[in-house]
Order: sequence, then C-alpha cells, then structure tokens
Amino acid sequence: MKGYINKIIENSFIDGPGNRMAIFLQGCNMGCLYCHNPETQRMCINCGRCLEVCSQGALSIKEGKINYNKQKCIGCDRCLEVCSEFSSPKYFEMQSDELVKIILDNEIFFRWYNLFRWRVYSSDRLYC
Repeated sequence: MKGYINKIIENSFIDGPGNRMAIFLQGCNMGCLYCHNPETQRMCINCGRCLEVCSQGALSIKEGKINYNKQKCIGCDRCLEVCSEFSSPKYFEMQSDELVKIILDNEIFFRWYNLFRWRVYSSDRLYC
C-alpha cells in the first residue's frame, strides 16, 4: 500500500509536553475547520502553474505529473500562493512499509524521552 506524504517531522515538541512524530498526508479527507495545513487537504491537479513561480527549480513536470525535489526547495511557498486548488505540489509517494520503518527507527527516542523527561516541581527537587 502506498500513500502521499507531504511532510514528516521526526521530533516535534509543539502542542503539549513530550515528543512526537508528525506525519502530514497529502489528500487528507478529514476537513477539520481548525486545520493548520489546509494545503494538504486536496491533491495537486498537475496544472503546472507552480512551475512558473518556483525560482529554485524544485518542481518539474514529467509525463504530465509534477515532481518535487525537497533538496532544492527553499520553503518560500510561492507554489501554494498560485495554486487555484489551494493544494501543495510538495509531496511524495511512500510505501507503508517504508513509513513504518521510519517510525520504528525513531521509536526508542520517543519512549526514552517521554519516559524520562524531567520536570521541576520545586526549587530543590527534580521529579521524573
């Protein structure tokens, strides 16, 4: 099984205590009103408008499909600004077993960090 991945943040401390991995799927069908990444809700229609504004050559078209080169991208998001579908062309295909491997490769860090994070409850004592 394959999926479309917009971004993987391997270590995130945002939105609460502890460490977590955040995986953003392109084509998310949840449609949450409070979505922080609404450009991930729709799929790219490969119209090519984004190619014209990408100054770094991070986007190209091959066989009618937009290809994204993460190494060239500077994160200016001009491609999102011109998209009539308000979609991101910045995603890639990944097999489910590849994604599971990335998650499991980070598992020990999540377990140890969340188990042994230190919190200061008084000026002279530390509790785990």
